This record gives sequence, C-alpha cells and structure tokens, in this order.
Amino acid sequence: MKSMFFFFVIVVIFLSTQSCDTTEPPPDIPPGNRNIEWTTDTLKMQQGWLYLARIWGDEPENVWAICYGGSVLNRIWQYDGQKWSTDSIPRDISPSSIYGFGRQNIWMGNENSTIWHYNGSTWNLHTTLSKSGFDKIVFNDIWGEEPQNIYAVGAADQFSGTEYTGIIAHYNGSTWKLLDLASLRVSFIQIRKQVSSGLYFLLGVNFESSGIENKLFVFNGQVLTEILPDYKVDLINEINGEVYFVIGKKIYKYNNNQLAIWKDFSGTNFVGFLWGRNEKDFYCKNYDGVGHYNGTDLQTLFTTDLSINGGCVLENNVFLITEDINNNLEIIIRGKIIK
Repeated sequence: MKSMFFFFVIVVIFLSTQSCDTTEPPPDIPPGNRNIEWTTDTLKMQQGWLYLARIWGDEPENVWAICYGGSVLNRIWQYDGQKWSTDSIPRDISPSSIYGFGRQNIWMGNENSTIWHYNGSTWNLHTTLSKSGFDKIVFNDIWGEEPQNIYAVGAADQFSGTEYTGIIAHYNGSTWKLLDLASLRVSFIQIRKQVSSGLYFLLGVNFESSGIENKLFVFNGQVLTEILPDYKVDLINEINGEVYFVIGKKIYKYNNNQLAIWKDFSGTNFVGFLWGRNEKDFYCKNYDGVGHYNGTDLQTLFTTDLSINGGCVLENNVFLITEDINNNLEIIIRGKIIK
C-alpha cells in the first residue's frame, strides 16, 4: 500500500471560456490582475526519477518543493527568488507534505512516520510517531492556522498493505501527538479549516477491491464525523478562511450542514484544483493549461499540456508544480504579476 496513499494526493478529476455563476463575488474586491509574466523551471535530478509532491511558500524568496523518488540527496528544493537548489544532504526521508509559518518555521511530513522541522538554516528530525498494530505512518498533508495549532493527517499502514486506518496528529507548539480516533478504513489526504464555523474538513480516500472512493469528514477539534456521503468531493482548499469543495466542474461551500454550489464551470475548460488570493482572483487547472478566475470569467492564462499537480499563490506570484510524463521531467511554472 506504500504508493497508494501518496499518489492519490494527485486527485483524478473530470476533463471537460466562459463561466456560469450561481453567486456574485463581493463587489468591493477588485478583479485579479491578469498581466502576468510566465516562466518555467526544470528541476535537475542527480539520479533516478523524481516526482514533485507538494509546494509551499510565503514569499517569492522562500518557496519550497518536496519530491518523491529520485536520490535521497535531492528530495527538498528551495527557490530563493533566483533559482531552485537543493543542499544535497542525504536524509532518510520520503516527503509527502509541507507547510510553514515563515523562513524559520517549516514542517515536513514523510511516508516513514517522521515529521521534520526547518529552523531557518537546517532541516532536523523533530518527531517519529507510531500506532500500535501498524508498521508506519504516512503524513499526506500538514496545515495550520498558527504555529501553536497545526494538524498533520494521513494513514497508518502495514507493509503488507492489507490494513490501514486514518490518523490525525496535532502540534500544540511543543509536541506532536496522535489523536485517539476510532479505526477508520481511510487515508486522509487533505485538512482545512473554515474560520466562520471553526470546523475542520478532512478529505479521505478509501481503497477497496471495488475501487477507490473519496470520503468527506468534519472535525470540531474533538469529534471526527463522516458527512455528506452522497457528495463525491474531489478535493478541498482554503482561501481567506473559507473552505471550497471541488466536485467535477462545480465548486461548493459548506453551510448549515450541506454543500451549496458557489461556482458552476460546466461547459468550460475547468478541470479542477483551486489556489487563490480571494474569490475574484484564483488559479485552477484547465484542460488546456493554467486557468484563472477574476470574478467575471474563467480564462486560460498559460497554455500547456503538462499535468498540473499543485500550487502556491503569493501576493504577486504563483508557483505551480507540473510534470512532463513523456520526458520524465519535473517542471515548475512561475507567474509574476507585472504592475
């Protein structure tokens, strides 16, 4: 089961420019700037194959990308505003998640039960967690609203791949601890918080002989409950404290214990994913490249047939991780707003 948990982070969504709105964005928010200069960077591996897993950053000179596979020397990459580089230090890691709070406080989850921390100069092993009856823990996602309140989610797994259960770990500012959850045959792949309700939403995936099924859960800090089983959510994301749920070509919000359509992109090139600054300025994956919604319409701003797998949106920059499957290349698309 080693690869199943990790590779399902890249959610398979439906393929399908002009949008059909069900609600109007707040009128006081200006539309997102589309005057963008685009650049592509190809990461050079030292040996083997490389797969870009996740990307995180808080400013253009502090962006991090983590890799699955390849050499143990090049699984952590940093962009300093000029170039991508790796420190070439061998580490016993298989990175699967990353999140931070500035240059001196970055967390990285791995497939080998470990959580690492970056203090501004070096990466150090911070925590190794274990669950009785399982061989290892895979941390598929790390997310938090403040440095003293961070969650890491994933699954505890057996090397045989026969049994697995969802896990939630919490960091209180000093220690990481696994929460005591009932056994759930699910691997959590995302966690985000809705500020207005104080609720956390977790997207999980269930692997059975009948196929793969996504499951949505709500967590109030103490109790975890599966919700809305009839909605097959592809992915979730958070923008300015609001959580958005992508189902096919539609984006939903959660209110009064139900999902309501916020945007319907049926009939457009929208494929999925969602990274943004606000509701009038977010990027997505289009059938023909990098899509952008400015509160009025959806357009493809950068045309590419590369598979877009993740993104990081800053005030005036956007970073998207992609892969050229045919040529076994990992490429990062960078966009910079030109004012």
